[in-house]
Amino acid sequence: MRCAAAACPLFARFSSAYATRGTGAAGRRRRSSRRTHADVRVAIGAVVRTLGGPATYASELVAALAARRTPRWEYVVITDGPEAFAGVDVEVMRAPLPSAYAQVLWDHVAVPVALRRARADLYHGTKNTLPLWRPCPAVVTVHDLAVYRHPESFAAAQRWHLRSHVPHAVRSARAVITVSQHAAADLRAEFPAAAAKVRPIANGVSARFRPPMDPVSLAGFRVRHGLGAGPLVAYLGTLQPRKNVELLAAAFVRARARVPDAQLILGGRMRPGYA
Repeated sequence: MRCAAAACPLFARFSSAYATRGTGAAGRRRRSSRRTHADVRVAIGAVVRTLGGPATYASELVAALAARRTPRWEYVVITDGPEAFAGVDVEVMRAPLPSAYAQVLWDHVAVPVALRRARADLYHGTKNTLPLWRPCPAVVTVHDLAVYRHPESFAAAQRWHLRSHVPHAVRSARAVITVSQHAAADLRAEFPAAAAKVRPIANGVSARFRPPMDPVSLAGFRVRHGLGAGPLVAYLGTLQPRKNVELLAAAFVRARARVPDAQLILGGRMRPGYA
């Protein structure tokens, strides 16, 4: 790891992670090496500044775990976006990520440095990969194997990173979490030696996605966004070919023959070159 760090001019930026306590970056700064009375100190890797499913997963997971915390468990978040955890009762360690294509350095340089400082008992990697070296056991969430099934939908750097490091993460993790039975089946087929430790755990639904009961609030939302009074069909996710948005649009056109006042809403980050 020292050789890789010496060769990388960004190492100084990555290894300058700092810790704050309480309300994210606004909390009182302190060094995180001091142990508390908690039995288990869990570090969670959270890349949140790149809009998409893994960022939502990480931020919602941290908030939910913090809300359920007991004196036995303590959580430390290693993140590129401390502001995402403002008001969440967790310790936050900032680990800068200059771009979405630099995750390989984040995983294998910044996170090990932060884990050593955090004195973590367990690390949870929430975005498909784990550090090649780490001072504690780990679990990993592999959201899907799209990089194997649809490699054309990934930039070359991301494709190399995932295909090089997902196998290591699956082999070395104590448990492999995935978000659907379909993804679990893919993982077991691709990595049969690790099949027994694959655990499908479905994503939860944030409270903000509950239907509003107040008709005045709903009417105001429609007015603000220029929506009519008819039924709404919404897609929320990255806009890219493998999401099959074209099929959704074709189905909506057919449905609109029966429900002419329906509207289709597409929301999410658009991948470069996709329109």
